[in-house]
Amino acid sequence: MLAGAIDREMRDPRRNDAVLSRVAQASGGRLAAPSELRSLATFFGTRATDGARQAPVDLWHNVWVFGALLALLCLEWALRRRWGLR
Repeated sequence: MLAGAIDREMRDPRRNDAVLSRVAQASGGRLAAPSELRSLATFFGTRATDGARQAPVDLWHNVWVFGALLALLCLEWALRRRWGLR
């Protein structure tokens, strides 16, 4: 059951090659036809990268985050002492 506004995707769920082509062009890729599925693996294997690598960094392993949390804790403790709260 679909309630509410009907999205354009729900009205016509067929593949829209024009939109896919624009997305591929804007992102630096290409649109592959269904008959090219076998050659898709070689496309991904030979694609050049820009050299930029992304690595996840945990915020907890940063001295500035630790310092900010410690400062907030000390500020809360000082305000509680000043206002007579314990």
